Amino acid sequence: MLGRRRSFDKDKVLDTLMTVFWRQGYAGTSMSDLTDATDLTKPSLYSAFGNKEAMYSAALGCYLDIQSKTVFSVLQDDGRSLLDVLADFLKASAKGATQPNRPAGCFIVGASCDANAGLLPNEAEALVAEINAMGMDMLTQFFQARIGTGTFGMIDARALAEHVLVLQTGLVQMAGRGMDYAALERTIEIAIEGLSGQLSET
Repeated sequence: MLGRRRSFDKDKVLDTLMTVFWRQGYAGTSMSDLTDATDLTKPSLYSAFGNKEAMYSAALGCYLDIQSKTVFSVLQDDGRSLLDVLADFLKASAKGATQPNRPAGCFIVGASCDANAGLLPNEAEALVAEINAMGMDMLTQFFQARIGTGTFGMIDARALAEHVLVLQTGLVQMAGRGMDYAALERTIEIAIEGLSGQLSET
């Protein structure tokens, strides 16, 4: 008699895969790590998600969905000043990188470092590049919507987006090194104060 196929919550398993890849990176994660973490067999994981690269891509997609809902959703015109939106965006990023039940830091930043080091398969590397471009486009579009196609002094929307991404990346990198949210929040306040002179709205 054939054994019954084991059922499992695919979303929960995907969240677990994301956490393992986030913490250990693609190259540092073995199939044994994934089966141990999910308590599933290799055939079950392969059947549900495909090979290891497909699992990694699915994990990146899961993380991107979380980021879109908790970080990039902050970038909406709901009456807040531009500086308040930027502060909220950076704080949401810092909170996401310092959750007690998650690895410290940012999965996408870690994946980007792995991609630059040649540690990712081609399709995963392309997906990381696509995600990074998407983040840049979203921020650029946000600034264009707030300031139009003009500039604040010598700064245009693209330059502002690049600047904010540098701030965001630095924050989550420091979180990965162990800096807590309170320290990151103080850094954000200093950064926003530094921007206030150039980005003050009339």
